[in-house]
Amino acid sequence: MFSENIKRLRNERKLSQADIAKRLGITQQAYSLYELGLKIPSFAMVLNIADFFGVSIDSLVNRDKKEEQ
Repeated sequence: MFSENIKRLRNERKLSQADIAKRLGITQQAYSLYELGLKIPSFAMVLNIADFFGVSIDSLVNRDKKEEQ
């Protein structure tokens, strides 16, 4: 799930939500809602998040795992 994946990636990099939000140009509250799964980011924001973490969009939404089955 997207929200779990971005939280895991953030924790692996030992970053705060505020750190990431600042780099993405959004509020910490908005980023927090993404991690909680209470708000769905725009496609452009998903691209920005994937670029920030250096991963594919498919890995963010677990699409790569579905294709392997």
